[in-house]
Amino acid sequence: MHTTPTVASTAEPTTGVEINYEEIELTGVKQTEEFDICFDENSVLAQLGYTAVRDTLVGHGYRLYKDGQEVTDLMIPETFEKDGVIYRITSISESAFYACTYLTAIIIPESVTSIGEWAFYRCTSLTSITIPSKVTSIEAFTFCHCSSLTAINIPNNITSIGGYAFDECKALTSIVIPEGTTSIEGGAFKGCNSLTSITIPDSVTSIENKAFYGCNSLTSITIPESVTSIGDGTFGNCRSLTSITIPNSVTSIGCGVFAYCNSLSSIVIPEGVASIECEAFDGCNCLTSITIPDSVTSIGNGAFAYCNSLSSITIPSSIASIEYSTFYGCNSLTSINIPKGVTSIEDRAFYECNSLTSITIPESVTSIGFEAFEECDSLTSITIPNSVTSIEFRAFCECNSLTSITIPEGITSIGGSTFEGCNSLTSINIPDSVNSIGDNAFYDCNSLTSITIPEGVTSIGTRAFKCCNSLNSVTIPNSLTSIGKLAFSFCSSLVSITWRGTTYTDKAAFNNAVSEISGGKTVWR
Repeated sequence: MHTTPTVASTAEPTTGVEINYEEIELTGVKQTEEFDICFDENSVLAQLGYTAVRDTLVGHGYRLYKDGQEVTDLMIPETFEKDGVIYRITSISESAFYACTYLTAIIIPESVTSIGEWAFYRCTSLTSITIPSKVTSIEAFTFCHCSSLTAINIPNNITSIGGYAFDECKALTSIVIPEGTTSIEGGAFKGCNSLTSITIPDSVTSIENKAFYGCNSLTSITIPESVTSIGDGTFGNCRSLTSITIPNSVTSIGCGVFAYCNSLSSIVIPEGVASIECEAFDGCNCLTSITIPDSVTSIGNGAFAYCNSLSSITIPSSIASIEYSTFYGCNSLTSINIPKGVTSIEDRAFYECNSLTSITIPESVTSIGFEAFEECDSLTSITIPNSVTSIEFRAFCECNSLTSITIPEGITSIGGSTFEGCNSLTSINIPDSVNSIGDNAFYDCNSLTSITIPEGVTSIGTRAFKCCNSLNSVTIPNSLTSIGKLAFSFCSSLVSITWRGTTYTDKAAFNNAVSEISGGKTVWR
């Protein structure tokens, strides 16, 4: 095995004699039409005397040989002669050293001005490489999975760093991006989990999706004022990130930008940001406080889900909707002010906010979504305004501390499992506007002692009041036309039912409950 860099025979110009060079691209390994890789026997590397043998142990990698000896350190010549023609290597083709897993060092000549995509992909033993100063861009996947690469010097001429260019370079500890670089593309440094510091110059205007995703050792980063957009998942899963400065130039925070940044305790969102996209801070379980400026007009689905340490937050008046799972699992959140401009509280908006004790819903809200407050175990009271016209399935399911609630006029139906498992609920007022009570609506509300079902209700769903063990009296209206199976079953304290009409029902509706019914006629099915 060579201990010094291997170099092919080169052709050097003779002093005083002008030599004409043929420019050539360095080729080697290539991808086939079947998306496999193979060593091209007609490649420039082959012309330089190299052969590549697939490593049967690795399966997907190559060992490089010259003159019968394995090559680990390679110096690419600037020029070489073949059949009387002198060639100058000016570029490296895509996939040229794809999966050359035993190369440890490569020296690229200054004559090279471009390096193709995938050129050094999965060179897993590569520890050092020098990029020539004339190269202007680092293409997509160029050094992807170079897991032993500890450092790399990016020349000043670089203007863009391609998608996943350094993805999974797990030994890379620091990097300086030169002035002049305008974009860091998606996944450029994704999975560089030894990267502790990075310098982003003022010339960068955009940081694309997942550019630094999974950089677990990165503790802080400063984003320059030149940056206007931060792509989805850019700093997601950067578990050691404790602080970050977002410049005033940024107008939106993309989906999952800081998701699962477990060490991030606080962040200031600058004035000028108009939107916080879905899951932006999802799983930031050390985040205790956050300031949202009035410029924000939308907060996306799951934006603060599982922010377990977040105790309070102020939602600006510019917000029109609390979206799906926005505060899902924020189990330290004790109070929240919903501004007057909000018109809807969407599905699972406050699901499992276990420390939330009270909440005021403004008159502007017209709908409360599916599981919106489910398992808010500490919620003792809530006022639903008259503007609300629909409360969806399981909206307050298993709010174990909820003792009372007023359902406003205007609600026409109580959805399935809406109050299921609210075992501290002692009373509830159902307005005259309600015409149906869904399946399991009050299932297992075992502190509920009495209930009056108003005229206008035509149906009571299956298991609607099942296992309401403290329920001792029920008034059923003349309007009722059907009662579902097991509707009042296992209501062991039920002694009085006032029945005001003729109702077609199932005998099982009162299974293991009252045996006698007073009032109107009951026609059993």
